Amino acid sequence: MQARIASTLVLCMLVACSPVDDPSLFPAFDSETAGSIPEKLPTDYNPQRNVYFGDLHIHTGLSTGAWVQGVETRPDDAYTFARGGEIEHTAGYGIQLRKPLDFAAVTDHAEYLGYFLNSGQSHPLQERSLRERLLNDSRLGITWMIFQALGKRDLSQYDLSNWQHFAVSAWEETIAAANRHYLPGVFTAFVGYEWTSMPGGRACIAM
Repeated sequence: MQARIASTLVLCMLVACSPVDDPSLFPAFDSETAGSIPEKLPTDYNPQRNVYFGDLHIHTGLSTGAWVQGVETRPDDAYTFARGGEIEHTAGYGIQLRKPLDFAAVTDHAEYLGYFLNSGQSHPLQERSLRERLLNDSRLGITWMIFQALGKRDLSQYDLSNWQHFAVSAWEETIAAANRHYLPGVFTAFVGYEWTSMPGGRACIAM
């Protein structure tokens, strides 16, 4: 019995210390061959009304919660993806919708908007990318990295006295991206953000 337990423990340790074998990491994203936004004709007027599909709650690296997880996409990337273009996943491979959306809204967190992504704060995934870690590190090592990244949620370690400066810049970027991707009759880009009432733990989307 003891031999079985010991064998099981050894096997678990070997699995925990071995690199992740994930075929979905391939092929790696290549901006030169990435799928472009497909052409889409404007929707004709329909007196019986049309059905549209979209996403009104999208976060980018401008949100603190997304940045903590290594996300560095920007509003332009989110709208490119929503319109059917291919963008790079945090793990380094390409992602693309099978069918473009009709509308979308980037709704990053209002609190400390853009501060962490734009102020050059350090992050474990900036030292070594998630892709590099998934290809070379053990499951145990990756788990430890995640705990380190989650530790970045402790905002007391940062000087947040000038975060409003970065928020203004990020908000202007969000508006500009929505305006660039708005195509009447083809794709609607809403300008919005997510505001959270921290004491009650409630969130609302403003557009």
